[in-house]
Amino acid sequence: MKPETSSPPVLHRIPWWVSILLAVLFYYGLKYLAPQLHTSSTFLNNILALAPKAAPVTAMVFLLYGAVRLYDFDEKEDDKSDCADSEKPDRVS
Repeated sequence: MKPETSSPPVLHRIPWWVSILLAVLFYYGLKYLAPQLHTSSTFLNNILALAPKAAPVTAMVFLLYGAVRLYDFDEKEDDKSDCADSEKPDRVS
């Protein structure tokens, strides 16, 4: 019986550059847009006031994840090129 193959999680299917783009968007959103939002809830207003302080941390998480994905992508490309090189016969002139 063949083992079930599951699809990789959603985060493993996105390209590395999407993580970098999300880092920029989250940083900008938390740093500049969140403080401008005002609600009737004092609890939400306090959270929105703290958002600029969380912006660098949130961006770093996405940037680190993007770096890991880029490293994994490069390893896969190197493995493919190694396999392709080993299949080609060596020519001696």
